[in-house]
Amino acid sequence: DVDAQPSDVIIMDALDPQDNIEFADALYNNDVFLNSLYRALTDEGVLVLQLGESPHNSDPPEQSNNKNRHHIMNMIEDVGFQSMHIYEESHCGFGYPWSFLVACKSDKCRFNWYMNEAE
Repeated sequence: DVDAQPSDVIIMDALDPQDNIEFADALYNNDVFLNSLYRALTDEGVLVLQLGESPHNSDPPEQSNNKNRHHIMNMIEDVGFQSMHIYEESHCGFGYPWSFLVACKSDKCRFNWYMNEAE
């Protein structure tokens, strides 16, 4: 929509990247879709994605074990996001820790991410 206002935050709670179904592969390997999310954000906008179950120390590398998560994280950088932060949540009731990615269009986000309570 030409008249749509850009969003400050987009939260994508889609299929888990680990889901072994065709739609998950299409969703997490679609640079056109990711570019549209990027363009829909303000200049200091933030994209939040759930990345599914957090990897364990004994898991093989992402590119072999979790191709969709590995691919989406690389695409986010290629699209132009300036600051990316992984957040692991172990209290969400899924049985295992869950990972989230916070991707920011602006470097200012990095400063805000690391601010302490006094700041």
